[in-house]
Amino acid sequence: MSQHTKELSKTHLYQCHTDLKGKLTPFAGFELPIWYTSLKEEHRAVRQHAGIFDIGHMGVLRLSGDTAFDDLQQLSCNNVSKTHSQKMVYSMILNEQGGVRDDIMMGQWGDDYLVIVNASNLEKINTWIL
Repeated sequence: MSQHTKELSKTHLYQCHTDLKGKLTPFAGFELPIWYTSLKEEHRAVRQHAGIFDIGHMGVLRLSGDTAFDDLQQLSCNNVSKTHSQKMVYSMILNEQGGVRDDIMMGQWGDDYLVIVNASNLEKINTWIL
């Protein structure tokens, strides 16, 4: 490996993806599956049964302090109070005009709030929040 080639990271489910013969490809610095069989077959499986998404590569931001609730309420388009019963809530991080910067999952963890962001947008959203 040359000094300019960076080894891809692997999620905790990497071995499962390999064992199931997933077609792996680089994404946001990780080696992740893009499919296992065919797009059509996987679409049917998810519609008829269930689908699983490996979030091991996603970014996690932690908001804490006295203003964490209000800050997240201002930044997102969903009601942060919905997270108070130990639930993750789908939402979006908004810009000043109310446009979408990225979709997120948010949840309360003790007195703090966790924000799960797309791996490729982690730095962008972290900078935006700060």
